[in-house]
Amino acid sequence: MRQETYAEYCLRLGDVLCFVHDHLNESLGVQQLSDIGCMSPFHFQRVFSRLVGENCIQLVRRLRLERAAWQLQNTEKPIAEIAFDAEFDSQEAFARAFRIAFGSPATTFRFARWSAYHLLAPSRFHFTPDGQPRFEALTLVGEVMPFELTEIPSMQVASRQHMGAPHLVAKSARDLVASLKPWGFDLDVHPVATYAHGLGPGRAVKEIATFVAAPAEFANHEGLELASLGGGLHLVVVHKGPGADVGDLWLKIWAEALPASRATLREEPCFQVMRFNLSAPNDLHATLCIPISL
Repeated sequence: MRQETYAEYCLRLGDVLCFVHDHLNESLGVQQLSDIGCMSPFHFQRVFSRLVGENCIQLVRRLRLERAAWQLQNTEKPIAEIAFDAEFDSQEAFARAFRIAFGSPATTFRFARWSAYHLLAPSRFHFTPDGQPRFEALTLVGEVMPFELTEIPSMQVASRQHMGAPHLVAKSARDLVASLKPWGFDLDVHPVATYAHGLGPGRAVKEIATFVAAPAEFANHEGLELASLGGGLHLVVVHKGPGADVGDLWLKIWAEALPASRATLREEPCFQVMRFNLSAPNDLHATLCIPISL
């Protein structure tokens, strides 16, 4: 695909995505969306999946679930009404889909105060209550996000399990930091890590066990236990920017970096080590590490 064609497709898909975002209460079909994108339905679906990282039906369903999650956290709408708004045939169908996506029943999610409502998306296109989503298309074939293949020595951390969907781990990380402050934990000095067993392309939420971790010196405080991370060859991606972007970055790794590396994912946990600048909350430095073999 030429650069000029890629840029044109990105503009067209941007229009399609904004239309979808603004019409989630309506029936949205491939023919209608391909007309907006000025493409045949067949070509539209190929381009959409390639540049957005999911097909249009998956995207519409994800946005409706994200809006439902936001409504659960920020409104008093009955769950039955939220399910109807999300275009589900029944409250039971909505309940099943929501639990699969967010790892908990809708009622539990409403009162858990996760302070997050997004599912993961490689294009970073999400439902936003202010109606101003952003879209970052996947890269052209032949180009890829920056990554390195690095040998990482084994290290120990003090960890405890996060009880929730992997993409909601930020709250558990904040809770960990708060609980360790009496024991001398300082975000200006100490990194925070999260890691996940079972994380990989296409893995369901229920298959993944996620943990939050601090340096090993904090073991035996606040229910933390020693665990080992690293050891061997890893695909490493560095993120500098808003913490809210880190989750989507994992899907971009599966879509771009891992295939480009020609590596095979090992069974050891994937992990990320984060350092914070407390004076600049959107200036997170995260190192994402994926155990691989060549």
